[in-house]
Amino acid sequence: MTLETRFKQVQKYTGIDGGGCAGTGESLHIVGLATPEWTKVELRNEGLSVTITLGLWKSCVVSKCITISKLSELGRRGALSQIKACEAMAILGMLAGGAALLLAVVKVIMMVMDKEHPKPLGLGALVCSIVSLALIVTCVVIWFVGVQQGGEAGYSLGLSIVGAILVPIGGVLSFISR
Repeated sequence: MTLETRFKQVQKYTGIDGGGCAGTGESLHIVGLATPEWTKVELRNEGLSVTITLGLWKSCVVSKCITISKLSELGRRGALSQIKACEAMAILGMLAGGAALLLAVVKVIMMVMDKEHPKPLGLGALVCSIVSLALIVTCVVIWFVGVQQGGEAGYSLGLSIVGAILVPIGGVLSFISR
């Protein structure tokens, strides 16, 4: 096997790794987006303990959940507008990450089939993944500054952050593969 053949194989695997990394990151962000534990607060009073979780779409106490829109009826109108901003940024980040994943997968398929692929596929995956990162980071910053006051970060927030990191890594790997 010549060095050039080996180099082409490495580049092909880099593209496959890019698609896999972007896919994993996108999946983690979607799970983080859908689950209701971005913030977790434990309330204690006279030996009783209750855990309240707050996500982008609903808030739960034990197994009883209400939608976020009902919070405005409960008097948390200020936090509601910040949660809505987080929802918008998270959804846009998911869509940009999905576009990056789609471009990376198309490039991988073309590479595996040894077809000539357009050069902008990798660049598009990189740009979309960076946009996804920026939107999810904006969402997380709004969450920490405006919503999470007094609670601790939940697993849903962590999944979205890890997903936001993995998607651009996949975009870079897709970009550098030939």
